[in-house]
Amino acid sequence: YAQTNRAISGWAQSPEGRSTRSLSVVIEHLATAEELGEALQTGNIQILNRARNALKTQFGYGGPPNFEFAKQIVADEIAKAVIGGVNAEQDRRGLQNQLTAASSPEQLKGVIKVAKELMAGQVVGLKHTYETATGLYNFDKWLTPRANEAIKTLMEERERKMQAGPHRQQPTAVTPTLNANDQKALEWAAANPSDPRAAAIKKRLGV
Repeated sequence: YAQTNRAISGWAQSPEGRSTRSLSVVIEHLATAEELGEALQTGNIQILNRARNALKTQFGYGGPPNFEFAKQIVADEIAKAVIGGVNAEQDRRGLQNQLTAASSPEQLKGVIKVAKELMAGQVVGLKHTYETATGLYNFDKWLTPRANEAIKTLMEERERKMQAGPHRQQPTAVTPTLNANDQKALEWAAANPSDPRAAAIKKRLGV
């Protein structure tokens, strides 16, 4: 029991533990912005009131919820998010460019979806690290409800893609571009299939 407590305490104070908490809050805030975007798009008063309450609780914002404020939420969260991986900075710039170009709640929701997927992917990696470091399988307690929901959605989508993998359409073969001499050689090979040199020519040309 004492050893378990030490493992949990060590995780909580580690960079990975801090990243987990940070990403969880970011995903929660993005979900709020997503809800606000939906409310602005549909005009649903119930969702709008729920979003207004969340804005006040999470951001201390009591003004009228609008599209520009929703965009600002997303911009702030993307700027401070811990987006890891080889293409981290490229991913961040890509999101920021998409956000700048977004001119409707529907487009904003698309940006938020991509951002949540990237961050949820990071949390999945941290989950594996946590379980290895502590031997525990209660990682979800470190996440907010909507962060847990985002992780679940991501894992379900990955599972669907894996199951659909064998049925995906095979890529169309690319016909190589041939110069005049190669084209003549290929025509000769086609006209003389029994000549041993024909097979060698076709192999060399990749056809």
